[in-house]
Amino acid sequence: MAHEKSITVTLPKRAKGKQIFNLDTVVGGKQLTPKQAIDMFKSGKIKALGGPFKTIKQGVSAAGARSRSFNFPKNPSFRRFK
Repeated sequence: MAHEKSITVTLPKRAKGKQIFNLDTVVGGKQLTPKQAIDMFKSGKIKALGGPFKTIKQGVSAAGARSRSFNFPKNPSFRRFK
């Protein structure tokens, strides 16, 4: 299983409008449902991976960039074997 699997969610703000966040659905090695991840975020048990964003498109783009960053080595001299 992946060490991280994110979802992009829209949550109501306390004031007018909505907030968009990226949340992890793998916590402690267990896959959560979107509802479980949202409930844990609202209760402060997990932190957002990103956000708040103004649009869903921004949230999805940020999640994609985060995922791609895991596929590249930190050391530029490191080469992957194929």
